[in-house]
Amino acid sequence: MKIEIELLKHNIASQLSGSEVSPMFLAGSPGIAKSRTLQSIGEELGMHIMDRSMPTITIECMSGLPNDYKDDRLQHMSTDDTPVIATSWSIAELIADANILAATKPVLLMLEDIHMVAPHMQAYLFKLLLQRSLGKYKLADNVAIVGSMNSSEEAGGQKINSAVRNRMAILDVEFDFDYWFKFGKNLNYYVSSFLRIKPDSISSDESVSEQYSTARSWTALANELDGQSQELIDSSAYRTASMYLSNSAATAFAKHVARVNAIDFTSVVANRELVTLADKDPIEAIIFSYIVNFIHTPDDAIYLFDLLHHNMKEVSFQGFILAELYEKYKGTKRSQGVSFIISKLLGKDLDKSDYETLSAKKFKKLNEYILPDRENYMKMASNYIM
Repeated sequence: MKIEIELLKHNIASQLSGSEVSPMFLAGSPGIAKSRTLQSIGEELGMHIMDRSMPTITIECMSGLPNDYKDDRLQHMSTDDTPVIATSWSIAELIADANILAATKPVLLMLEDIHMVAPHMQAYLFKLLLQRSLGKYKLADNVAIVGSMNSSEEAGGQKINSAVRNRMAILDVEFDFDYWFKFGKNLNYYVSSFLRIKPDSISSDESVSEQYSTARSWTALANELDGQSQELIDSSAYRTASMYLSNSAATAFAKHVARVNAIDFTSVVANRELVTLADKDPIEAIIFSYIVNFIHTPDDAIYLFDLLHHNMKEVSFQGFILAELYEKYKGTKRSQGVSFIISKLLGKDLDKSDYETLSAKKFKKLNEYILPDRENYMKMASNYIM
């Protein structure tokens, strides 16, 4: 995806510089993060993001609205004394919205699913894509047009008129798991750990008769699980997954959930077991990073540091631990143990308000604790998470 991103950035820069290039559209299978890629690039470039779904866009949004007015200059053309009524058109909503945003900073105008735009709407795309205008109104110079489209027959899209297609720069893209996982690893742990173990499960053949798996559907499943209790996840992992995924993916995912839940993390932490993950199944090294969710006290946290140091060569385990901690860092609720870990990783003094239940002596001792290999952990975090 790296080359595709560079091509896209160059196209945006060319548009903003006034070069006569065609707007670029990413074309590929459904649910492979085309829109998310466009959005992330716009965010990286510090642009406003203006997202429009082309299958649902109305003709008024592209054409503007008519306003009638009396025009005495044309009265001589009337065959009787009836006043001559002329028509003026308002600025198209699409142009107006983009130009209002452009008054403060550059705008990335995303035209999504353009392959499904209605045939009668395609005429408006001629001038929009070639002359950057609708009617007599033009886009501001600091607006760049990009978009997405599905390339498969199963997507059910309309055939784009050849004249419109000739005004588009179409970049075919394929799903890049590692690129997507840059975002996906911060999803619900059950989903992120399963996909790291079985990345081929991310997608399945498209179908109009049953569910099929895409990056988008895995993201939706992760969001669904985030709102469920542990009891509900344990009892209905397959049924929940089957709402979003193919049957084979949902079955494999449910088995993964059961495998994660089979490890007694509470006992492992309580007994301070320095498990040697090199002796375990590689899959278990990834699953074991879920132990972060069982770190409640500062003493638990020190045990986790010991466990990390004991397994310094297990990169997957280290990376997933840091990803789990990053999720905790972004959240508002975390245990004393996790707060302690985050503070020590960041090299910060402890906040006394987080440890009001501890004695002054205990707090002082914890505050003086020095984390071995902190710089290595932070370097790994920057590579793995950011």
